[in-house]
Amino acid sequence: MRKIGFVCLTACTLWFTTLPAQAGDPFRRKPPRPIDTPTEQVFEQVFVYGNYPQARKILAELLTQNPAEPLVYALQASIAYLDGDLTTMAQAAAQTMKTAEALQTSDPLRGHLYVGVAHFLEGGVVASENRKNLILVVPQLLDKVRVALESFDKAALVNPHDPELNLIRGFADLLLAINIPFSNVGDAVNRLRNSGAPPYLVHRGLALAYRDLKQFPEALEEVNKALEAAPNHPELHYLKAQILVGQQNFLEGVQSFDQALALEANLPADLVRQIRRERERAQRRLVATPQ
Repeated sequence: MRKIGFVCLTACTLWFTTLPAQAGDPFRRKPPRPIDTPTEQVFEQVFVYGNYPQARKILAELLTQNPAEPLVYALQASIAYLDGDLTTMAQAAAQTMKTAEALQTSDPLRGHLYVGVAHFLEGGVVASENRKNLILVVPQLLDKVRVALESFDKAALVNPHDPELNLIRGFADLLLAINIPFSNVGDAVNRLRNSGAPPYLVHRGLALAYRDLKQFPEALEEVNKALEAAPNHPELHYLKAQILVGQQNFLEGVQSFDQALALEANLPADLVRQIRRERERAQRRLVATPQ
């Protein structure tokens, strides 16, 4: 049951990761939706370069303009989660819901889609606030997941082939499949792989999935593909380090940890501390392993 909370927490940070495909709309080449350039810039700083300080700066300026784009608030909630700022995360989740509901008139697909995202974000807040006693809020988290998936289904009635919808739904399906017993992981992997756009997010998501399934050769192949698109992203080097350690390749794992830490000024402090702890464990195992 604790895994339901993990799904909501993980969903808060994963599915907003992307490479810009066309100015303003990081999901569609033709025809693009009216997603503004500053939002695209936040994507680039956080998810292509892994530069959180710059992303926060752009986001702060963007929020003063009272945007009507739910993706802006979803990004704010995701960064707040990484910072451990649950108050801001809750406020941003509420704004995601508000702007998504308002968008349903002019763009029902994205409106329904981000209502679903908002429910996942709200579930992430509940799970974080009750981390030490998660069992008490499992019914509430299950209800959030149910309503979120229903919202995704409503979006699919508008256009089941929309890449933004398929990407987000693919991540949600994959996270649920990995963390809930008796789910079909293979179908979820295929859905994410076949979503097709943007490839960088697809490869990162598949790498995370294969890592958790302990299918390390497949995970390494996917993270290397993600690094081809974003070679200086510290979190991708961190992910690669985890995969290499899973393969007992401690030497290259430590090297990848070091590549991530070389850019630690761009990362949230809690994440840097976590990377350092894992790097120290890998170093001890490297020293203890006969060469």
